[in-house]
Amino acid sequence: MEHLTEAFVKVRTTDYGGKVVDWIHPSYRDLVIDELIQSADLRNTFLRRASLEGVKLAVSDTGGQYGKRRLPFIRSAESWDVLGERCLSLVAADVGDRDVLEVLGNAASQNSSPEHKTRWARLLVSVCNAVRAKWDTESRLMGAADLEAFAKQAAAKGYPYRRENPLHRLYYHEIAPPEKIAYKMRKLGEWLESEEFRDLHPITRATKAHYKLLSTYPWTKNSGKVARLLMNFMLLRHGYLPAVIHSIERQRYYEVLRFENDGLLNLVVEIKGYRGEDAVVKKTTMGTYWVPGVNHLRTYGRWAFVELRNIHTIQSDFSATISREFDNMITAVVPAIPAGSCVWDRMRSLVCFLPSCTARTGTTCNEHNS
Repeated sequence: MEHLTEAFVKVRTTDYGGKVVDWIHPSYRDLVIDELIQSADLRNTFLRRASLEGVKLAVSDTGGQYGKRRLPFIRSAESWDVLGERCLSLVAADVGDRDVLEVLGNAASQNSSPEHKTRWARLLVSVCNAVRAKWDTESRLMGAADLEAFAKQAAAKGYPYRRENPLHRLYYHEIAPPEKIAYKMRKLGEWLESEEFRDLHPITRATKAHYKLLSTYPWTKNSGKVARLLMNFMLLRHGYLPAVIHSIERQRYYEVLRFENDGLLNLVVEIKGYRGEDAVVKKTTMGTYWVPGVNHLRTYGRWAFVELRNIHTIQSDFSATISREFDNMITAVVPAIPAGSCVWDRMRSLVCFLPSCTARTGTTCNEHNS
């Protein structure tokens, strides 16, 4: 090492007290690689002792004189086997599950030639299985980045999305066709990181995330469990109790899934000063025909109409309408709870914390979700 540090490598101490060897210049690295890859014994010895940085080098897709060298240390089936064993050792040694998955995932996406595709799939399956078995036996909190890295590689290689519509399932809501699943999952990930998501109330976040994942139904098995785990994780994270669906309410839960916005109230608000005959006809038509007709279809959410005329009581009239419609919603969902009970009052109090969605404003009409 003393001879090498004179011209080829430099040794530095990490924040954790360990030592890391870096190349003084990238060209020196290429010289060493050229020497090692000439011998199968040297290649495999390097793979057996490689750190995570060594694995990254072994599966790199750049280097060499023209920058086109691919997988420099992977030259045979034996090399693939040795690489797999080393990756499993790194997972067991707890060098960073996310880092191992990301290194292999990135390399697989860059080196997915037809002859290597099966090899990468097998390697990622074995590593994902090892990571999952390790997490199953440990009692510690999993970071979001670790879970994201695992899900990304598991879905890409080890645990693919469903390829057909399941015939026998408990959920009868509309689900995404197989060819749209990857797209919808990508859009779900973007939504979870969006400003729109951050602006939502935690309860709204949890319920919308639950519905979006379950309407995609990415896996033939356990899609419902994952969706409910995601929902309850979001609730617990913000200090709320988990949403437990009792067996006697299971069928109602399945039925509600068929209507994305059935739990939201689309409230059409009309504020009037002078009230002519046309306004009277409009109110009668909305209350007698339009609102009951749309609600009866059960495919466009729940709707209500309110006309506010007295400037001095607009706030109280509006609050009374919201309270009445919220009571109706509770009655429809949990009819067994008697009105006026402490549970009823607690559920009604939640309305104070639910945010309004963006209002779509017309000349005389605002539409609100609550």
